[in-house]
Amino acid sequence: KTLSLVASETVNGVLIHDPDGKIIWANKGFTKITGYANEEVVGKEPWSILSGEETNQKLVELTYVSLSKGKTFSSDNRLVTKYGEVVWIHTTFTPVTDDEGKVTKIVSIGTDITKQKEFEGLQREMVARLEKANMELKKKAKD
Repeated sequence: KTLSLVASETVNGVLIHDPDGKIIWANKGFTKITGYANEEVVGKEPWSILSGEETNQKLVELTYVSLSKGKTFSSDNRLVTKYGEVVWIHTTFTPVTDDEGKVTKIVSIGTDITKQKEFEGLQREMVARLEKANMELKKKAKD
């Protein structure tokens, strides 16, 4: 009961998938991040509704390869919300297996890291500007 409460109320997006990757259940956090309600996504494959031009399809493929082998996989990828907004999501996919090692369900937990990625981009820009200014100062010093 407690675990159910945590899964349903966390700010992270939580999905439970069948072994083929189709969504069985989505929590409120998933709805807050993507705009899609549970009823809109059940029976669908998440990449079919969340992928866009900026989504790294190689990561999508690696996710399926890892999960088919019963291995956990984590990645950062750009997804598209119901409203067309591109967001960065860090997702961990964890296969749930039976006693024989067969995948029975997949649990994915996604965290919106858009602000973090934006900050990292600003940091890279600042470093590039500082490096350029430093090179210009060194050039002037030589002249």
